[in-house]
Amino acid sequence: MKQLELTGTWRHGQITQFLESCPELKILIIDFVDWREFKPEKSMWIPACMLTNLTTIKFSRCDGYTCDMKFLEYMLGNAQVLKTVTVFAR
Repeated sequence: MKQLELTGTWRHGQITQFLESCPELKILIIDFVDWREFKPEKSMWIPACMLTNLTTIKFSRCDGYTCDMKFLEYMLGNAQVLKTVTVFAR
């Protein structure tokens, strides 16, 4: 799978599971995140697509809340070949 569009609300465990099962993913389009419970760990695994293929993220319903920033910080800090990030505020 090269493109994944997630609509609705997604928690960090669900998103990372999807990303891990899509090692060839290049484009992630996501609607809304709920990362209130997310606590990054130094030893946390990074899905393969984020290390080698994920070039585009479109985040369509960013409110600017802490959970949105946690999601963006995680993605920007770990997606090693990322070229384009588009964030749409609500």
